[in-house]
Parts: sequence; C-alpha cells; structure tokens
Amino acid sequence: MNNIFISYRRADSIGTAGRIRDRLVKEFGRDRVFVDVDDIPYGGDFEKVLAGKIDACTVLLAIIGPNWLQARSDSGQPRLQQEIDFVGIEIGTALKRDGLTVIPVLVDGAKMPSAQALPDKLKALARRNAIDLRNTQFGSDAERLVAAIRAALPGERKSTVRSAALGLAAVGLLAIGGTLVWPQIAAWMPKPAAVEPTKASADSPGGVAAAIIGLREALSPAEGRIALAIRGGNRVALGNQIVFDVKSTVPGQLILIDVNAAGEVTLIFPNKYLASLAAAQIGADATISVPGPGYGFSGFQAVAPLGKGQLIALVAPTSVPSAVFAQVEAQRTKGFEPVKTPGPYLAQLVEQIRGVLGQNKESGKTLDAWGFAIVEYEIVG
Repeated sequence: MNNIFISYRRADSIGTAGRIRDRLVKEFGRDRVFVDVDDIPYGGDFEKVLAGKIDACTVLLAIIGPNWLQARSDSGQPRLQQEIDFVGIEIGTALKRDGLTVIPVLVDGAKMPSAQALPDKLKALARRNAIDLRNTQFGSDAERLVAAIRAALPGERKSTVRSAALGLAAVGLLAIGGTLVWPQIAAWMPKPAAVEPTKASADSPGGVAAAIIGLREALSPAEGRIALAIRGGNRVALGNQIVFDVKSTVPGQLILIDVNAAGEVTLIFPNKYLASLAAAQIGADATISVPGPGYGFSGFQAVAPLGKGQLIALVAPTSVPSAVFAQVEAQRTKGFEPVKTPGPYLAQLVEQIRGVLGQNKESGKTLDAWGFAIVEYEIVG
C-alpha cells in the first residue's frame, strides 16, 4: 500500500512532526499516514507493530531535529547506539526494505548527520537526499515535501500536465539567451482522467498554426510586456523538475496556453487549483508563480514528446467581460487536461479577442492595456 511512516524522536521534534502529520493527513488521508504516538494500540508490541507498519509503507520520513543525533537515555548512553531504540529500529528497518523510499526531513535548523556519526545500521541514511523544512517557511517547504512523497508513490506522479515556462526566479529575472521556455511537463499530483491525444494538424487552415498567426496579428502591439523564463535554459531535458514564474508590466487577467511538439494544446493558467477565473489576476510589475503557494505540489517534470513547442501568454484588461473568456473558464475546471479540439479552441479565442479589440477601437481605446508573448522551447532526451 502507498502508506507514509513518520519516524521522529519525541524529545527532539514532536511539535514539528505533528504539523507534518497534519499536513500529510490533509493531503493523503488519515489511514495512509502512520505516527507511532497516535497509532500503536494499548498493549501492542512496539517492535512488531512498527515492523508491520513499515512493511505496509512506501515512504518513511526520518524527521531529524537539532538534538536527534545527540539524544541520550536516562543512563547517559546515545540512544542511536542502543539495541532497543525505536527510532533506530524504524529507520534501520526501512533502509533494508526494497522499494521503500526513506526521506530525511531536517527541521528546526538541524543538519544532516554524517555517515561517520551514525551506527552501522543507519549509515545508508547519510546517502539519502534530505529536505529542509523550516518553521518560518512551513507552507512552501511542506509543499516540496508533499511533491517528493508523490514522486515516490506509484501511480501518483505521472498525471500529464502540458507545458510550462519559468519567468522570474526568486532572486530576480532569469535571462536565457534571448529565448525563453515553456516546456511540456508532468505534475506530481493525483492523476486526472485519461484524455485522447489530439490528432488535429497544426498546419491545417483552421488549425493551431493558423490560430497562432491570428493571435500574433491581433496582439503584436502588446508584445514585450510579459517576461517568461525557465531555470536551466530553453532546452529542457526529460525528467528535469521545473518551477516557473510570470511577470507582467500591465495588470489584468493572465492566461497561459501551451502548444507542445505534438500540437497538443493545454491551458496552464488559470487552472482548477485557483478558486475562479477572477483569482487569476496579475498586478502591474507583479509576479505569479506556477506552482505557487496552495497548489499542493511544488514542481513539474519534463516529459515526452521530444521536440519544439510554444507557450502563448496574454494579459487582458480587467474591463474585458468575463463572458469573453467563457471557454477559458470551462477548460480551467478540467485541470491540466489537453484541449480535445485545439484548432477550433484557439480560433475561437482569437475571434473573441478581435471582437473586444474592435469594440475598443470604436471607443477610442488601444492595446496599451494588453500584454502578449509567444516563446519557444525544446524538450530533449
């Protein structure tokens, strides 16, 4: 079963372990998260119950606080060196289990112990990549932890999300040689319903290519007002993790659409993780991160098909009636599923935008309040 075992030392990290447990219960369900304090029945044999629980788990979190390594018994002996130390038994048992992922979680400023500081049965723990979980950034760090757990749970990491680009890194705008990227990606989140791959030709008169040309013709005066980028460059290797940001110099409704190398079209933003279309507003000179706080996952993973794709980004003024983007709202509720009829979908969006721009022209308004960008990327093996 895809269960999660939380191993921690009560005197070292009970408070933070409790917060982690509550977060994982919310994400995965009460029956899939085991914490010994709450879940060992009265009169139960600790060692047997723990071994049974670990056998039923796919992931073990080794919660390591600042005093985890130095903890001593009443007699003054290091607990990890004792034969009957439940934390040592839990982690040592998990490290020997094939197919069980052990993730060290460093809390409250703790550092990863070296192999030399660990008993023989736990030395392999020092080779496991650890996650820092800071109380000052618990929300975002917990999202990274959830994403790592999902990546280790069979059947929960391969839902298909189409494409993304990363604009502003946390430390500032990340320039990528003049070409910015929006790769196709797979999100570490629950798998959506299967969708038949699109067969429409991007070269047909009413297809995707024609619609993109129409968008560029209609909105070309608004280009240059949206900044997109991706960590690592515009050639993205399969399997790479991706987080992206978007920055606009004009405020309004942000819409991001991916066209991958196979001609599949996916609405990336807004999506069902936002409360409504109205929640997808971006301020002038503001940055939106996808995934951002509250998504429940912290990154995407580049997946096939290999080849070049395009990202379409636009910001529409808040004065544009929401009914104009009814098809965007309808697709938003489907999450990250590819559009079933990509050519007509984009063609309809072009006509809606042209209609709004025609009304604006009659009223003396211009494209000054719009933002538009098309960037290319390439997924490589």
